[in-house]
Amino acid sequence: MAYKLIAVPRHISSDCGFCVRFEWTDKELVEELLPVGELSVERIVAL
Repeated sequence: MAYKLIAVPRHISSDCGFCVRFEWTDKELVEELLPVGELSVERIVAL
């Protein structure tokens, strides 16, 4: 699965942080994989 780690876009949040950019068609797979790691996930949004 292709992904890219990017800074959170300002129109989503003014806080500092990072997000993972991925193809929306991979959303279900991403939702399955995120709980496996020790990551704090606030939300998943379409850009």
